[in-house]
Amino acid sequence: MKKDQVIALDGPSGSGKSTVAKMVAQKL
Repeated sequence: MKKDQVIALDGPSGSGKSTVAKMVAQKL
């Protein structure tokens, strides 16, 4: 059975959360 992965990114506005999320999504 395949398990889903959940990755949470937390931080203040403008800290690059969306950029990191996009980079991680491309690698997975």
